[in-house]
Amino acid sequence: MYSDYDTLAWLYNQHWGDFSQRILPVVEKLLLTQIPNGSLLLDICCGTGQLAQLLTAKGYAVTGIDGSAEMLHYARQNAPEATFVQADAQDFTVGTGYAGAICAYDSLNHVPDVAALRAVFGCIYQALLPGARLIFDINTDLSYRANWRGSFGEAYADHVFLVRSMYDPSTADARMDFTIFRLIETLWQRSDLTLTQHCYTEAEWRTALSTVGFAETEVYDAYAAFGMQGGSGRAIYSARKPLT
Repeated sequence: MYSDYDTLAWLYNQHWGDFSQRILPVVEKLLLTQIPNGSLLLDICCGTGQLAQLLTAKGYAVTGIDGSAEMLHYARQNAPEATFVQADAQDFTVGTGYAGAICAYDSLNHVPDVAALRAVFGCIYQALLPGARLIFDINTDLSYRANWRGSFGEAYADHVFLVRSMYDPSTADARMDFTIFRLIETLWQRSDLTLTQHCYTEAEWRTALSTVGFAETEVYDAYAAFGMQGGSGRAIYSARKPLT
């Protein structure tokens, strides 16, 4: 299930972990300003741990959840002060007492269907303190239409990669096909993988959240509301676990 994410982990750690720098101001404004320093935080689909590193550097106690062993291999290197658990986001238990949860870099678009989405939100809900917030960002239809088409690639001395992306508005399904070459010692090694995403509607996000108990759901345009670089077509969601 996670083999493609394992294959991607090295490249992701090299090139895309810096998204954490772009989402951090959003997390600070919507979550960190409302909780005490040192609070417990959940980082769902934590990937290679760059966001966890930034949060632990600010004094928060972070537990990262990811299904990919290779992603967590790099996460433990990048954020040694955080705790990491290998588990599917649809089925994890980390106890209770978390003051907030974050799921960054459109990770929830990777969840395959609404039932699975509800399962993810249910696990998060159980871990949160009453009054705690969940913050996550997602790709919208606008983002898929603008960005998930065509191909791009980059070449370096020790690796080369090509990414081909496509989006079908009629099914709301998107995919990215990766071809990666890495120079390992004296040999070039090739890897191929495919990642899929689904474009959920705002109504589907809201219903999945409310079904498990979340309330006060707010939606923001990442660029218009926060000036996020590359945020066009990206939405930020904030939902709260009720106090009672």
